[in-house]
Amino acid sequence: MKSKTDLALGFSLGLVVLVLLSIFRISDPTLIRTLRETSFDLMQRAWPRPDNAAAQVRIVDIDEKSLAKLGQWPWPRDTLAKLVVELTELGAAAIAFDILFPEADRSSLSRLGSDEKLKSILEAQNIALTNNDEIFAIGLGASPSIIAFADGALETQTSLIAKAGFVQIGDLSKAPLPQLRAVTMSLPLLTNAAPGLGSINIDIAGEQGVVRRIPLVWRARERFFPALSLEAVRIATGSDTIILEEDKSLPGDLGSIRVGELRIPVSSDGTYRLHFAQNQKNRYVSAVDLIEASAREKLRPLIEGHIIFIGTSATGLLDSRVSPLGETVPGVSIHAQAAEQFLEGQSLSRPDWIEEAEITSVLVIGLLLVLGVNLGPPLFATAIIGSLAMLATGIAFLLFRNSGLLVDLTYPLMALASTLLVSTGYKLLFTDRRGRQLKAAFAQYVAPTVLAEIERNPTALKLGGQNKEITVMFVDIANFTPMSERCSPEELLGLTNRVLDAASSAILAHEGTLDKYIGDAVMAFWNAPTEIKDHQTAALRAALDIRSKIVALNADETVIRLLAEKQLDSLSVRVGIASGTAIVGNIGTSARFDYSALGETVNRAARAEGVGKDLGFDIILCEPIAEAARKFALLPAGQVIFKGLTGQQSVWCVVGDAAVAASPEFIKLVEVATTSQDAPEELLGQVSRQCPSLAPYFARRSRARGSHLVH
Repeated sequence: MKSKTDLALGFSLGLVVLVLLSIFRISDPTLIRTLRETSFDLMQRAWPRPDNAAAQVRIVDIDEKSLAKLGQWPWPRDTLAKLVVELTELGAAAIAFDILFPEADRSSLSRLGSDEKLKSILEAQNIALTNNDEIFAIGLGASPSIIAFADGALETQTSLIAKAGFVQIGDLSKAPLPQLRAVTMSLPLLTNAAPGLGSINIDIAGEQGVVRRIPLVWRARERFFPALSLEAVRIATGSDTIILEEDKSLPGDLGSIRVGELRIPVSSDGTYRLHFAQNQKNRYVSAVDLIEASAREKLRPLIEGHIIFIGTSATGLLDSRVSPLGETVPGVSIHAQAAEQFLEGQSLSRPDWIEEAEITSVLVIGLLLVLGVNLGPPLFATAIIGSLAMLATGIAFLLFRNSGLLVDLTYPLMALASTLLVSTGYKLLFTDRRGRQLKAAFAQYVAPTVLAEIERNPTALKLGGQNKEITVMFVDIANFTPMSERCSPEELLGLTNRVLDAASSAILAHEGTLDKYIGDAVMAFWNAPTEIKDHQTAALRAALDIRSKIVALNADETVIRLLAEKQLDSLSVRVGIASGTAIVGNIGTSARFDYSALGETVNRAARAEGVGKDLGFDIILCEPIAEAARKFALLPAGQVIFKGLTGQQSVWCVVGDAAVAASPEFIKLVEVATTSQDAPEELLGQVSRQCPSLAPYFARRSRARGSHLVH
């Protein structure tokens, strides 16, 4: 169970994550904006605005077909004048040019008037020195036309005068509307002639080339200017005035725009969100068809009463944009789609209060999530969040489809997922830490190999065993009785623990499995539960390591002082080793059991440890001896009879490792031990002096010679 401190830390960590995510959202960096707008694009792709065949908006397209017939762009302005006249006669409600005309028409014959020779030739042919710009201006003035201007990059004043009147309802002096800086405008002759004037800028939001919003109102000092689409609607509806209405919920910000009976909701910065329809061919009319007037009456239903936008889809004229639907569309279609939405009264909106609601909901749900994760199972909290995520997604989609309301799913889902990840991660780390503590405690009683096997295979924790070839070791403290008589319980326990710790660490270091502690003795085995190649060799190495650790222990000043005080000999142990088949597994009851080994091999190892007492040697190995083990320094210790077992068993003293076995000293010792059983005591004493650690072997060898010890 978690402590109060752990709960407090987990809750605090989750709370910090929520606060940081909220600050991150309020700062609204590019990453967050991009993810949010991309999610809105996906909604539009799933549910684009239905194509309205009856929409009163058309595009006159300067397309490849028109360029092929009428020549490259720019066309003479008298050709454009003819286009305007034709549209006017067919009953166009408004004619908006998504084209700038900043320079005079170079094809006008009037430009040749300065050349007297050319002028006299043209006059002789009765050719008038016409000015195409004047002809175009006359056409514009006699039609419901809108000429364009564009905002530039330099901060300069503009001399433009809006054709539309603007009325403010509320104080919009500080509204964050886009500012006109350097204006690229058409010729004053054309600008003054046209009844309407509108901006053709459509990409000011910096949205990586995707047009999602367009500015509908611009400001230049105290003057306002409309976008081309807004001005086209004003001209088409016969309105003189555009009304700017303050947002009642956010005083000082623009909330909506009214043109005639139309009310257009906008953001506080005067931008309008577009809900795109598929770019259908029925929205376009080729410019050449109108200029040549080859099918005037057939085209009348497409023009009469319609708002007409004139632009180009020709590839070479480089006027293309990317819509949220993933389509590359002519720039003029952006204005046309905006005008369609104005007339249909359908729009996308994202009021400022939605952002506040999103952040608040994330904080509330996030706090509940943090509590749920820390107080309950993480899986339950994950399921709850998954359900809430699906519910929120469904609500967001319904609001988009039915109301055009844009609800951001990316930030709430990302924030809650991050909070869940951090909170769950902390809990898992906490659980893992507790697990490591439990594992460390459990490892005091169970060998790490056994513990690892249990972790890999929990079903191993059941009663039962299997026959395995193993090597068993018993380690017992020599002369324990005198120690127990002369030492206090605390002193005896301290010495016993230090010896058993030395033995246990050596066993574990050589991949042994600690079975059990039996008073002052310890039992271990090799090759179970994990397979160990040359397990008898591993046991012999562990035995020699135990010998080294006991030697080091006897050099400890505390041990030396205590043994001297109690008049005790140096600490020593007896080790018995046997290899063979045994039953290995969980032995006990269903309520309590141990991982242990049973069988003749276990009994032989226990008896071998006792043989060491009679032979006066610390490490005794029973036959059979594995081939790899024969490389160790082994000396024969005769044959013994083990109680409960039939026949005699050969036993061996383990002197050292392969390096010792190859030494001249040991080779001489083997020669004496194997060929000179009746050798003079002088020879045995001489060899013993060369190998002082083997003195007990020769001192008691005569007792074992030719006899059969019973153990």
